[in-house]
Amino acid sequence: MDTKKLFNERLQHKLDRKTEKMTKMVARITQQASKGKDDKKKQVVAAKKKKMERIGNERNDKGHRFKRSRDRQGFHFTLLDGAEDTALYETSYNSKAWEALTTPPPQIRNLTKLAQTTMLSLENVSFSYKAAAEIPNQRENSTSPPLAIKNVTLNVAYGEKVVFVGRNGAGKTTLMKILNRVIKPDAGKVQYFHGARVGTLMQHHVEDLKRLESRNLNALELLMKSISKKENSPEVLLANNGNSNRGTTSLETKVRAHLNKFGISGETAVSVPLGGLSGGQLVRVGLAWVTFPNPPHVLLLDEPTNHLDMTTIQVFGEALRKYQGAVVLISHDIHFLNILTREQGGKRLNESDSDGDKDESHPSLPARVFEVRKSKGIVSVHQLEGGVDAYRRKQERISASVGRV
Repeated sequence: MDTKKLFNERLQHKLDRKTEKMTKMVARITQQASKGKDDKKKQVVAAKKKKMERIGNERNDKGHRFKRSRDRQGFHFTLLDGAEDTALYETSYNSKAWEALTTPPPQIRNLTKLAQTTMLSLENVSFSYKAAAEIPNQRENSTSPPLAIKNVTLNVAYGEKVVFVGRNGAGKTTLMKILNRVIKPDAGKVQYFHGARVGTLMQHHVEDLKRLESRNLNALELLMKSISKKENSPEVLLANNGNSNRGTTSLETKVRAHLNKFGISGETAVSVPLGGLSGGQLVRVGLAWVTFPNPPHVLLLDEPTNHLDMTTIQVFGEALRKYQGAVVLISHDIHFLNILTREQGGKRLNESDSDGDKDESHPSLPARVFEVRKSKGIVSVHQLEGGVDAYRRKQERISASVGRV
């Protein structure tokens, strides 16, 4: 017993010294960041503070390195609750993060009402890779049959949230590429409502920002370069208030303000190359890219939370849930999907108002969840009547069955 007590005292002393050392380090870096207005150092400070919160949790009761699967089994909501509190504060009060997603997409010409108008549709769409080697990320020696999508029909209305879930390799990204017209179907139609703008952020878009020639550009340069390629496009004219002859200074100011709405500001926006940004910052830059100068009528997102921390996921989910345009996304993040499809104003997204106070300008539409399945190379799409909860229960059953093997 005395040995255990002595061990705990030594461990506590060690933790206290570590806390003191990190506190001094944080104070020093904070001072340097304030003096030099260095956004990068501010990010370091935030990371160090998060690490300080975990001091004492990095070792188990035996003094060994903490292992989540062994030492913290079951459900724990402490970090999650903290993220939810932060998200509520940031989306409701003072933060500019994700502010652009609260701006409604522009009205489409000759259309009196956007609400519930079909923005995008697939009609009996079929597509197949001619050989297994054509399938993205497919191994050369794979014996899997070529992937084929057959007779898929889907309508996406303005204001609707549509989610694709399913196992990796089931064909979700291929389906998203068909929606984005990157892949042309072998049969069937992919139709956009005339005048509707569709914005897309795929997984590889974020990764490419760091790998291709754009890695040496900063966020402001990236957006300005993209804009310069479509000088007289509706987007640029809209950003310049209809005047194509206005100088770049005014446009740069608007682009910087737009980046700031996604938390990319100061030196991070104008001095740090994309190759030096974190994955989460690149996602923010990508979203700023597809939502400039106004959010699109349809937003296509492929695993948008992959590089985001828990608090940012919570804030992003809250903002996206209130997004007035249509959202079609792929995600495996159950918590994020719960935020996106959960109760809003005391009602599910697919429940109607019964007290007569319904907002006719932006009525709530069902949040639909589709599971993409692949069997013998044939991809099928099935709507889950129970939504995210049905998918979660299915995954739990699969995990339980694997655990029994």
